[in-house]
Amino acid sequence: MRPSDGRMALRRWTAVAVWAAAIFVQSALPSVVDTSAGVGMDKIVHMAVYALLAVLLCRALSLSAMARRTPLAIAAAASLIAALYGVSDELHQALVPARCADVADGIADLIGSVLGATLWAARRRTSQKI
Repeated sequence: MRPSDGRMALRRWTAVAVWAAAIFVQSALPSVVDTSAGVGMDKIVHMAVYALLAVLLCRALSLSAMARRTPLAIAAAASLIAALYGVSDELHQALVPARCADVADGIADLIGSVLGATLWAARRRTSQKI
């Protein structure tokens, strides 16, 4: 690994850590999603947040020991990690006053994780063929 690869990997893992910390901090606050906009808006927010987490994880994992794996394997690992983080986030919310754990939110987190990682893998595979 070249020294520049190490710096890039550090930047990518820092982005993962910052986004995960932002999720954690937001989960410690009272809900900020406007439910008058519609019941589904909350789920869309969850999917978008975890799709981004999965993409950031894919980017970081692609510069790690996982780099020798296929984009699909990297995406699967990133989806799993992001989804497990979503479960831990829901458990965290169960301990926060004025928040609650919601299985539907966890499912939205999982769907977003899979979508984000799948889009990353598809883009990666397309760019490798060019």
